[in-house]
Amino acid sequence: MKAYEDADEVLEYWAIYEDSEEMKWRVTHPGDLLMSHALAAMITILQFLGIIAWTCLIY
Repeated sequence: MKAYEDADEVLEYWAIYEDSEEMKWRVTHPGDLLMSHALAAMITILQFLGIIAWTCLIY
């Protein structure tokens, strides 16, 4: 029965979170989420270029 109790806690947390200021802020500022995705993409590209450069240095 522990799983049911945990699920209830999670649902309770989400109910609180949905009403929270952070959730309202995220809904009204979608650009910030887009920026974090752009940043993640940039880091991925830099890692890829780093791997290529490292490979060139080794050989």
